[in-house]
Amino acid sequence: MLSVTAVSILLSQVFSNVLLVKLFTELLKSYGYGLGDTNVWLTLAATSTIAGNLTILGAASNIIVLETLESKMGASITFTEFLKVGAVVTPVNTLAYLPFLLA
Repeated sequence: MLSVTAVSILLSQVFSNVLLVKLFTELLKSYGYGLGDTNVWLTLAATSTIAGNLTILGAASNIIVLETLESKMGASITFTEFLKVGAVVTPVNTLAYLPFLLA
């Protein structure tokens, strides 16, 4: 489950969390994980969601919201500004979820 957590958070920054879940689900199924492996699926769901908080690219919804902010409010948030907050929020959320997922 720790591997699922690490891969989910890291690769969500490359593929975005929704695409990562689609790809990773197929990979996990090919390794034999099925409906009864709820801890793995809950870990993937939780950590891919959390991963969206790390960078702007972590979730497609981030880009949509930031484009709306820019077009309607005339304000913008840079990748670095987003990362400064995400680098705090993501580990805190991960550390909060992991004990429940590992239990």
